[in-house]
Amino acid sequence: MTIKFPISADVSFLKMGLGKVYLVAYNGLQLLGWSIIMWHLVPHLKNLKNPPPLLYESVGGLLRCVQTAAYLEAFHAAVGNKVE
Repeated sequence: MTIKFPISADVSFLKMGLGKVYLVAYNGLQLLGWSIIMWHLVPHLKNLKNPPPLLYESVGGLLRCVQTAAYLEAFHAAVGNKVE
């Protein structure tokens, strides 16, 4: 017995290889991390005359984490991440 999906069903993500799943997850987490940093940063940019001294303390931990993970970009380029 064969299960047939309707034409509108998108199951292409099931056919993705492990490399593609990793890259999608990596890029999604990077996007999320930078978005959170911007979410905290934008309100402080509105008040440039009195920059908050605690800005780095509020986003510093996440900034270090996201920026350190960004070094994986160089690794991906060096290894040539063959994603099929």
